[in-house]
This record gives sequence, C-alpha cells and structure tokens, in this order.
Amino acid sequence: MTGQIKLAEVPLGPVPGPSEAVAKARVLLVNTNREGGLWSAFPAGFCAVAAATSAAGHDVHTLDLRFIRDPAAAFRRALRRADPDVVGFSIRNIDSVSAWDPVFFLEAIRDELIPACRQASVPSVIGGPAVGVGGQALVDFLDADWGIAGEAEEVFPRLVESLASETPPPALPGLLRRGAPVPPGWHPAQLPDLSRMPLPDPARWVPARRYWRAGTTYPLLTRRGCSFGCVYCSYTRIEGSACRFRSPDAVVGEMRAMVGKGVRRFEIVDSVFGLPESHALAVCDAIRDANLPVRLDVSALHPLAVTPRLLDSLEAAGVRSVLCTPDTFSRAGLDGLAKGFGIDVVARTVRLLAARRFDVCWFLVLGAPGETAESILESLRFVEREIPPHHVVLANIGLRIYPGTPLAELCRTRGLIGPDDPLIRPRTFLEPSLDAATLRAAVEATAARCPNLVFMGEEPRGPLRQALIALTLRCIAGRRPAWAALPAFLRVVSRIRPRDPLPALASPSLSMNS
Repeated sequence: MTGQIKLAEVPLGPVPGPSEAVAKARVLLVNTNREGGLWSAFPAGFCAVAAATSAAGHDVHTLDLRFIRDPAAAFRRALRRADPDVVGFSIRNIDSVSAWDPVFFLEAIRDELIPACRQASVPSVIGGPAVGVGGQALVDFLDADWGIAGEAEEVFPRLVESLASETPPPALPGLLRRGAPVPPGWHPAQLPDLSRMPLPDPARWVPARRYWRAGTTYPLLTRRGCSFGCVYCSYTRIEGSACRFRSPDAVVGEMRAMVGKGVRRFEIVDSVFGLPESHALAVCDAIRDANLPVRLDVSALHPLAVTPRLLDSLEAAGVRSVLCTPDTFSRAGLDGLAKGFGIDVVARTVRLLAARRFDVCWFLVLGAPGETAESILESLRFVEREIPPHHVVLANIGLRIYPGTPLAELCRTRGLIGPDDPLIRPRTFLEPSLDAATLRAAVEATAARCPNLVFMGEEPRGPLRQALIALTLRCIAGRRPAWAALPAFLRVVSRIRPRDPLPALASPSLSMNS
C-alpha cells in the first residue's frame, strides 16, 4: 500500500441559510454531461449544489442536457426564461478517455454555451470533476469567467452572493478566475465534514425518472479522498489525498431519503471502497440492518480490500455486483502503474470473487510505463485462463495523461510532452517500445476467444446505436447490471460477424507526438 489514510481538516464556514442577509440571485445551473450508454452517470453532485444554492436563499433554475438533442438551442431558451444573474455549468468529463477513438467534450461548451452567457452579460461559473482535473487551464480554455475546483456545495453559493451584490469575492477555496494567476496557498474546495453534504432532491432538479428508466444507478458516497499513488489517477486532484469518511448512519439516511423519492438502484462510487476495512464493514452492516427494498452495486472495489469477511458483509448488505480495479494482470503492468500490490494479490482477489455469486467487472489497462510485448501477453493469458467467463473484463489500451499526475511528470521528463502542455486536449501514453501492430494482433486473437473481454473502442458511436444496444443488454440482463450481459451478447454477435475490438485504429496513431 502506498501512502497512509489520514483525515483532512480544511476550515470552511457553513453555507448562509435563507434567513440570513444575503444578496438573493437568480441562478441557472446546467448539467453539461451528455454521455449515455452502459455507463451513464446520474448527476448527484449537480443536484447537491442546486440544493445547497437554493438553501442559501437563491432562486435556482436547472437545465439538464443529458437527454436533449439540441443543447445550444435548449440553453438559449433556458437563458431567456430564467433571466439569471449567474450561470453555473457542471462539467463531468473532459473527453471519452478512449485512446483509440477519443471524443473531446469541451468545444461545444466553449463555442456555444459560454458565448451565449457573454452575449447576455451574465457571468459564467464552471465546476465539476473536470475543473478539479484541469484547474486554471480549463477555465482559460473555456473562456469562463470563474471556476471552482473541488467540492462546490459551500463555495458556489458564496460566490453567487458576491456576484449578485457586485462585491469582489473573498478568497474562497477552489476559486479560479479567467486569466488570473493562481494565488499562493490556493487549494481545491473540500467539505471537512461530509455530514454537511446536502441531500439532493433528484426530481426537483433533473428528469430523474428518465435516468432510472435508462438503468442508471444512484451514486452513493461513503468517503472522499484517495491516499494511493496510481501513476495515472486524477482522483487526488478531484477529492484530495486525505480520506474523509461519512458515518454509516448518514449513508443509510441518504438511502432512506432517496427510496422515499423512488430510487431503487444504488451504487457505492467511492474512489476506493473497502479500505479501511472497519469503515467498509460498518457501512455494510448499517445497510444490512436498514433492510431497504433496493439493489446495491459497488464500484472501485480495491484488491487489497477483498477478504472473505468483507465479501460476507457485502453479500449480507445485498450487494449484487462489483467493479474491481487491479488495472492489469501482469507484474510489469503493476509496477508501471504504481498500484502498490503484487500479482499474488490480484490472483487471490480473482479466486475469492470467482467463488461468490457477484456479477464482476474487472478493469484492464494495456501499455503502461515499462510494459513489454511479453507483459501484454501475460495479462491477456491471465484473462483467458483465470477470469471466469461470466465476469466482464473492460479493457483500454493506453493511458489518458492528466495534469498533475505522476504519469504527466514522467512524460515531461522523458520528453514525450512539452513542458507547457496543459493536457486539456486528450493525450495518450502508450509505452513507446510497444509495436502497435503486434499489440493489435494479440488483442484481436484474445477477444475472438474471450467474449467477456470488452474494449472501450468497441462501444458504438452515435446516441441511437448506443441506446439500442443498451436496451438490448438491459433486456438480457434483467435485474442485473446491463454490462453483465456483455459476454452473452458478444458471444452471439461474434457468430454473426468477426469482432473488431479496436475499430477506430487506421494507423499506429497512439504515439505521444500525435
């Protein structure tokens, strides 16, 4: 294990309540995430910021672009109706993180939404995980007036109050301004006490029923922060490296509240779940004792956390599926990714999960620093020989280089990216010594034999095709997650036509200079 789990203490006062003297403002909040398919995300953080801003006394209007065909036209209409004093944009993803077929999400925001704010003389504020990753460079790229990096539930209402009263904003944590240098001592905003997280009211802020009908789970946080040092990961920029925990009672309280609002499918979406074991066990025990009529999934189950005791507790709590994150099945890959554990831990984790009835999805990255053709084959052979055929292995080739990560520093040291590259546009690392043609041949051969090995490049492009395949998978899966039906689906598809796991590759274009 790398790093020590520690508690954070970041001073930040409470959000002003509606009874306090604040400059009341009309606020339009926009959820810009339009990605769907099997991994559609419910905008719980967006709803929480909307709830906190409303509780602070402001008049909040929202626009969710997830299901809208013409986002620019819908935004202009919302701008006219709401006549806001401030517009806030929630930005979840910078790009699709697919090395073989990257899609950049920010240009539409920069070219269509932000200019509409400027034409209406309304200040624009961007927030969400993308700002935590991109920081000042992202604010400048989008030409937004302000940005908030980190957790905006308390900072955004304060900024709105300042903008509404036309007074200079105070030095708020996480606050960024277009074209301005980042001040000394600046740090992303964090809630020191997660019990102060406002409970969202999904149906009030977004078309919640459309999300539930699409099979989207409600994201449940039991902690924030990650003390591990994986070479590629941006979570420490988004949530910090210090771990902050929610009490099990608070977790169950949120579940009860959401069940009362019609939610039946929850997913624990901590950056790492299971560590420390005492916290994970307490959360599982509280959920078990609550005996709620829900289905529960877990994402980012850490291999070091997988023990018979924890798996017993997960089963007792009603967990039906888990996403596990070794990220590689080779010794060189584990070293290159700085995972902090060895192949023996991975093998033990596979054996323990194979003996249970969970639906399991494993994450695999090929092409990490220091990988060789032999280590790639080691991972692919492990998938074929050790992973149960009903488990899904979601694979990607290459690593998205995020700013502020050890991978970014490694690439600068090796001269693979320039010293001034802000890494806002997608840049992918693939170990330079690997031959793309040989890599592709190994991938295609294994995918032909293993219908449970799924590559991100295989996901169909276009909302209609994505929706049709997602609907088909949900019908096959029933009460299980839609991704659990992928092996059966691809087994049928491969009988009709050969699989092309990397359809977008026309040439070895993953070089660092592309």
